[in-house]
Amino acid sequence: MVITEQKRISDTLVLNVKDTVRIVQDRVKVQLVRTFDTIAVRVDCPSDTVKVSVVEYVPQVVYEERAKRWPYVLAIALIVAFSLYHRYKATLL
Repeated sequence: MVITEQKRISDTLVLNVKDTVRIVQDRVKVQLVRTFDTIAVRVDCPSDTVKVSVVEYVPQVVYEERAKRWPYVLAIALIVAFSLYHRYKATLL
C-alpha cells in the first residue's frame, strides 16, 4: 500500500470582472475562471502509477522417483497366462 501525504495551498486572490488563474503543482493543474458573478473551477489530476517490487522466495520442489510398476504387472500377466495355458492344455487331454 502506498500512502501519500495531503498538501494544501492557501492564498488570497483579487480578481477583476473577468479573470483566469492557473495553479500547477506536482502534476495537479487547477484553473479558476471568473466571469462576472460565475466562478468555474477546473482541476486536472492525472492518474499515477506506483510500482512495488516484492521478492518472494519459493521453497525448492524435490521430486521423488516412484517405484516402477511394470515388472510387477509383467510378472502377474505371465503367471496368469501360464496358468491359463496349463488349464487349457489340461482340458484338451
